[in-house]
Amino acid sequence: MLKISGVSKSFGAITALRDVSLNITPGEAVGLMGVNGAGKSTLLNCICGLMKPDRGAIELDDRSIVGMPPNRISMIGVGRTFQVPRSFRGLTVLENLLVAPSREADREARAERAYEALKRVKLDRLASNYAWELSGGQQKLLELARLIMIWPSVVLFDEPFAGMHSDLCRMFIDELKEMLQQRVAILLVCHDPGTLYRLSRRIVVMHEGGILAEGSPEQIKADPKVIDAYLGTAH
Repeated sequence: MLKISGVSKSFGAITALRDVSLNITPGEAVGLMGVNGAGKSTLLNCICGLMKPDRGAIELDDRSIVGMPPNRISMIGVGRTFQVPRSFRGLTVLENLLVAPSREADREARAERAYEALKRVKLDRLASNYAWELSGGQQKLLELARLIMIWPSVVLFDEPFAGMHSDLCRMFIDELKEMLQQRVAILLVCHDPGTLYRLSRRIVVMHEGGILAEGSPEQIKADPKVIDAYLGTAH
């Protein structure tokens, strides 16, 4: 279980997160909604170790991960994708997977696992290409392949479908569903409420750094506070 308790983060006079508390259980997909600047990406950055919260606790299976470096947090089970995909552009597609953390100590076994991950996202034919040669959608699939390579217990998806062709989106969604079946916990940020409603059992709405509402898709759709926030009338 990922447990977030009272997390706050400020940048000078700007409060990015205000007392955010949230639990995500194995096999659960939680959708994270909010307008630009609501604090969604900052929350993900605090969870994966790119930022350290000013206050609050973040625990994975009752173990504090606050202050751990991102590579250590990844090793113990938290995976992350980015709105703008991040890859080692000067390495090949295969090499991008081989540098990812892995349970496989044997190099041959690691390579076999990497090829299998690339096959699942249909990038195996591009294994020898450099990462910079991939399209934007393929870059996102490369991030997904890295997740398949390490198979974390928690995955943070930051706008995974933005700018992707519909066929690639379907492939991405199929893998996301497979992760849920394998009891991976997912926190999904997506600008499209309809997609969040379809993929998430529970929705958390952020506004001005705090949690404005939390509930099922049906509850969120009917919540006056959420409607006001998206129409720009919430204060």
